[in-house]
Amino acid sequence: MSLKEIAKRQTFLCFEALENLIDKTPNNIWNQKKGGYVFWQQILHAMNGSLYWLRTEKTDFTEPFSDLNVYPELEKDPENVLSKDQIKDLHKQVIELVNSFFDKLNSNNLLEASVLNDKISNLDIVFDQIRHLQYHIGHCESILREAGITNLKWLDCYSD
Repeated sequence: MSLKEIAKRQTFLCFEALENLIDKTPNNIWNQKKGGYVFWQQILHAMNGSLYWLRTEKTDFTEPFSDLNVYPELEKDPENVLSKDQIKDLHKQVIELVNSFFDKLNSNNLLEASVLNDKISNLDIVFDQIRHLQYHIGHCESILREAGITNLKWLDCYSD
């Protein structure tokens, strides 16, 4: 297995965990402020980072739902509510972007400088996104555990 395949597999495990989190979150928690942020806003924030950093061209970036004042960078409470369907649609868009990101790379150019910041490699970006996603997934999962929801499954690449 190549470095690229391993990096892609680990990244997609994060997005699968994120999708499971979205599916398992009850509606009564979805729009509650817990742990300092509105629950869905943290999920939006996690995906927003990937939308920004996994671009393969240095173009202007527009945050998703910018017309709704939902503040993906968590700078303040959202003025509107995003539904699970809206977040799931965004998740699909992010998956397309992640696929495109990895389709344009190979194990060698993973080690080259990012087009977005020449001080870091593409692999740094992948690792940063995995850490960022896992941080927010873990935070959200702890909120669900406190609410008695414990059926969130750990995903790995070595078991059935």
